[in-house]
Amino acid sequence: MTDYILVILSLLLSAYFSGSETAFIIFSSKKGRALTSVIRFFTKRLNYLITLILIGNNIANVTFASSGTKILVQFFGTEGELLALVTISALTLFLGEILPKNIALKHHSLWLYFSAPLLFLFQVILFPVFLVVFPFVLGILRIIKKLFPLKVLPVEKEELIRVIKFSRSQLSPEKENLFKNALEMGQKRVLHYSVPINQFSSISSRSPIKNAIRKARIHGLLE
Repeated sequence: MTDYILVILSLLLSAYFSGSETAFIIFSSKKGRALTSVIRFFTKRLNYLITLILIGNNIANVTFASSGTKILVQFFGTEGELLALVTISALTLFLGEILPKNIALKHHSLWLYFSAPLLFLFQVILFPVFLVVFPFVLGILRIIKKLFPLKVLPVEKEELIRVIKFSRSQLSPEKENLFKNALEMGQKRVLHYSVPINQFSSISSRSPIKNAIRKARIHGLLE
């Protein structure tokens, strides 16, 4: 009886963690206003959140696989192991990954509202694990950073223009021209932006407004 409860509970937890991961990522990418203080807590600590979800999801999947295999072996003997491999993999993929992720994708705000408090509870329960995992992960990241320092490669002007051309469907003509003009600004000189002084027109600060309007119309500044 315990194995049946573990199978159902672990599959639900697997779906819960998978959906929560998708919901938080979608919510963060849209930069929406956090619904509750718990959601704000996790959106400001995405690396912490992802680690929590991965730990919880792996625990749930391992529990589901071991309990499910045990049940099928009891019914089908040694053939139950092969059956468990196929059945558990299919159920984990569909019910534990694909279905909850698609639901969370369409209803991420609602999913977060109900899942965040439970996720915070798991964070409290798994806190001792974090005390071991996080220093270990940070240490590995420091080593990788020293061995493979990040180098910013220069981007040529032609490459940027090519990117702008490929992004035409997402850019308005005004923004496209703005980017192109910005790239060509390095080739410009002061004379391209200067206005000859004889093109300026002055007027006394004590002149009536109608005189200023009339002069502006003469010089084509007003219609």
